[in-house]
Amino acid sequence: MTFFITIMVLLLQFLWKYIDDLVGKDLGFSVIAEMLMYVVASLVPMSLPLAIMLAALMTFGNLGEHFELTALKAAGISLQRLMRPLFIIAVLISVGAFFYSNNVMPYTNLKMRTLIYSIQQQRPELNIKDGTFVSLQNYTIRVKDKDPKTGLMTNFMLYDHSKSKGNDIVTVADSAYLRMTDDKKSLVLTLFNGHSFTEMPKESNRHVSFTERTFPQRYDYFDRQDLCISANFELERKDEDIFKNSSEMLNMSQIVQVADSLDTLFVKKKTRYYDILVNSNYLSKYKEDSLYTDTIVSVLPDTLYASLDDFDKKMVIERALLDAKSVNSQIQQNVATYRQDTERINRYMIEWHRKIVLAVGCFVFFLIGAPLGAIIRKGGLGVPVVISVVFFILYYIVSLSTEKMARKASLTIEQGMWMATAILLPIGIFLTIKATSDSNMFKPEVYKKIFKKIFGKK
Repeated sequence: MTFFITIMVLLLQFLWKYIDDLVGKDLGFSVIAEMLMYVVASLVPMSLPLAIMLAALMTFGNLGEHFELTALKAAGISLQRLMRPLFIIAVLISVGAFFYSNNVMPYTNLKMRTLIYSIQQQRPELNIKDGTFVSLQNYTIRVKDKDPKTGLMTNFMLYDHSKSKGNDIVTVADSAYLRMTDDKKSLVLTLFNGHSFTEMPKESNRHVSFTERTFPQRYDYFDRQDLCISANFELERKDEDIFKNSSEMLNMSQIVQVADSLDTLFVKKKTRYYDILVNSNYLSKYKEDSLYTDTIVSVLPDTLYASLDDFDKKMVIERALLDAKSVNSQIQQNVATYRQDTERINRYMIEWHRKIVLAVGCFVFFLIGAPLGAIIRKGGLGVPVVISVVFFILYYIVSLSTEKMARKASLTIEQGMWMATAILLPIGIFLTIKATSDSNMFKPEVYKKIFKKIFGKK
């Protein structure tokens, strides 16, 4: 029951996130059902830990609330013995979650991502946003502002690529409307108060040099212009090869292969950049010198510089500054490239660890939920839900923060991915010890007595 509750909550979060991409696309029931099936399958590893903790809290909370735990302990059955079969089930679920994350999740992620991308590309007139370029068949449009209620677009620009000659036809309008025809086979673009610029080809330019060529142009002004764009609005499924090499679409063995290949290329790139930097900036003059030999000659820069006249000294300093600025620019570019490559490799290794972390998380959350339920002795969906959500949010925030730091190489991959587990595991062990000793740490009466001792009867 708790598993399906968490699935529904996470599914609603997904729908809330992608609602703008789904509304008004005329998607059939089969497409929506297929998408939801893939989404639910992709949410299983995330919902399992929360479901296990909530179920453990409710189970042991009900047993404690109805004094069944007291009766079992009076009969000589310890809490560890009572938790043993559920502990075994939690371990089995963790193992199953690992194989699910490694074998099923890559397939469902690939199917889900491809289908969502296909849906996002359908009905492009619904995806027009302020300040972005949107492609419509052989046209590209850009608007500065769009009224979400009326659909009026202002400061409109249209690039015509129908002749495959680049941006040879550009249209600018004060405002525009874009609507679909009644038969849903075409788009009608209505432009107001604008002009178009067209580059006119000239045959005589073929036999003259570039400096002697002429470039005729044509301007057209209009108060209103209607443009019909034919389009197929049936769902066009994109090729899965677009996303198949992403880290989320690979299992652990494939991730290791890709990461090793990227690391090898990264090392080769660094070596090549180093050779270019050294040979082109530090050793180039020596190699070009006709008197260059294998003999090592000791040269004192200060003595050599002092032997020059004032003009040569000035030229040497200016040339040195230019070379230093050039080298610094190259180094900064290379550093930016190194960071991108490092982050890309880290993404793959993060996904490798994630498959194990999610599985271990099921066991850790059971280790928290079961003893905590025995301590608080509250069943139902009230207190257990609140406590489960608090622990899950803590786990989620720590995981996201440390994962981001690991991606940026501020932490190692192991530290970033296992930090949340390392924090919650001692909490689970501590709660198990407290539950075994019948701790009163969650009873209000205990804290009332402490406050009375500190502040008196008042």
